[in-house]
Amino acid sequence: MKRLTGVRQRVTLVGLTTLSVVACNAGRRGGESLDAKPLGNIVALEPVADSLPELWSAGLNNIFFAPVPPSLKQQLRVGDGWMSFEIAAVVQRDGLKTIYAARYKVAGSDQLHYVVDTTGELDFRGAKELSFVPHAKVLVANLAINVQSTAGINRRIPYQVLLSDDGYTYARIAEYRTGRVRVDGHDYAVKVRNRAGHPFYGTESGTVFWVDLNGDGRFAEQAEVTVGGVPKAAEQVLPLMPFQVGGRSLEIADIDAQGSRLIVRAPKNVLAAVEGFRAPAFTARLLSGDEYQFSKHSDKVVLIEFWSTECQFSDKVRNAANSLATSANNAGYTWIAVAKETDRGQVEKHLADHPMRATVTLSDSAAWATYNPEGVTPLFIVVDRTGVIRFRAQGASAMDAVTAKVNQLLAPASAP
Repeated sequence: MKRLTGVRQRVTLVGLTTLSVVACNAGRRGGESLDAKPLGNIVALEPVADSLPELWSAGLNNIFFAPVPPSLKQQLRVGDGWMSFEIAAVVQRDGLKTIYAARYKVAGSDQLHYVVDTTGELDFRGAKELSFVPHAKVLVANLAINVQSTAGINRRIPYQVLLSDDGYTYARIAEYRTGRVRVDGHDYAVKVRNRAGHPFYGTESGTVFWVDLNGDGRFAEQAEVTVGGVPKAAEQVLPLMPFQVGGRSLEIADIDAQGSRLIVRAPKNVLAAVEGFRAPAFTARLLSGDEYQFSKHSDKVVLIEFWSTECQFSDKVRNAANSLATSANNAGYTWIAVAKETDRGQVEKHLADHPMRATVTLSDSAAWATYNPEGVTPLFIVVDRTGVIRFRAQGASAMDAVTAKVNQLLAPASAP
């Protein structure tokens, strides 16, 4: 997949920014939510059409057309007179029936025609040709696909195929889910979206969750610096990890495969690498071979970065991160850079061309599992002088907000 933004699992599209079954709640009408209680409550989620590909942090996927492989030729059914026929997988994951898009030409014309086998039967003869409409610098075609799992779960999904003027073809699920969780008499909106290629919902990495944590009526899907220069963190929350809303600590415990019900409960873990909680200790190996232990940096503001030698966006932030380290060198600031790689030679070779003014460590599986279970690079964690996490942000585009937060915490008498 071609990656064009500051987060490894996101894509920029020609200047557009593109990151189990639950019990029924028969006693409530659809769209209502429950007060948050320790045993957990079911929040009803409703679908929202997302027809314009303007801004999203998950859900866009490259699809690549190629000649039909020999293993599929006997099953394939195409229309009369179709030439230069190529296919691309639109949905292809373990446990799911693969759905293909196809493109072809007809005699006497160089125009490409596009169709999708919406049921996964490899029979394109009755498929309706996609009709594209211009939007910004892309052409967008709307359709619906029927996704089927080997477990017998089906879902009909609004879908889009996008033709970009950069020569690439993209696809995405054209909806998200919303609901409201009530905390102490106040409602807070929740937004749920599929990641690219994950048509069913779950608490694994295939689903992204946001909560309007400050109750301002909007979802901050990316870290940003406000007009007043104040750093604002993204309001993405991770399942099974606590978040704070309305003065309460909660966690997302589960979501059904269709995305209709969400369980929110009091958190089972009190130690978590999220805002408002004390930063968990971890141990890693320095390039010198010595052991590094992160537990407490007395009176220091700490930036923990999770990065990779193979991630171009980790390199993209390097100049800004080095500049921050230089400017904050005498102000009680420490930068810890935890690599994704375990090979010392590989990391040292990369640092020779991309130096970092940081304490660099090799990968530590426990640290990544605790701080960065999704494996996103770069990921930034800002810890205040008392050891409490005050900011969490991912992607190269977050570096300005990270810098602003560090400088805010370094200022005399700063507030979180």
